[in-house]
Amino acid sequence: MIVCFHKHAIEHRFCSECGTQPFALGKMPDGSPMAGINLRCVEEVDLGQLVQQAYETFGDEARRHKIDYRLTINESPVIVSDGDRLLQIVGNLLANAFRAVPDGGRVEVGLAQSAGDVHVTVTDSGPGIAAHEQERLFRPFVSDAGGTGLGLTIARELSLALGGRIDLDSEPGRGSRFELVLPFG
Repeated sequence: MIVCFHKHAIEHRFCSECGTQPFALGKMPDGSPMAGINLRCVEEVDLGQLVQQAYETFGDEARRHKIDYRLTINESPVIVSDGDRLLQIVGNLLANAFRAVPDGGRVEVGLAQSAGDVHVTVTDSGPGIAAHEQERLFRPFVSDAGGTGLGLTIARELSLALGGRIDLDSEPGRGSRFELVLPFG
């Protein structure tokens, strides 16, 4: 079970410092239980508002580290899903990006819709990830950026539970782009 005790996590629903929510999460990919994925509240979720909320949560950190932090929302689709879990996924992706990017770097968040899917992207100017290392980062307790090694594991498992997936496009020296793809319609 993962529990965050940072005070601001209770107020913002997820923790920008450790990339988790302040309550239990799902199962690890190897099947070991953490608490079982519990989709608590399936409701209409305005993804534009949700992505904006996640983006704003990391604004202070971006200013502190002089990171060029941008948000692009091309469309604001409303989907039926678990908003808390979606916020957790986007928060985990952002937390990883901020850990990977040096001071003065760049993090971009995007929301778009195409071909029956919605796409939430988090792109960073970090060191990038070699192709042979990419799948490894989604395994529990693997971290190259100083985190717990659980954020991407949890994000992937939650995205699958919600009928989506997380894609990664990265190479050394070019940064990384994580894309949450969810069905729409």
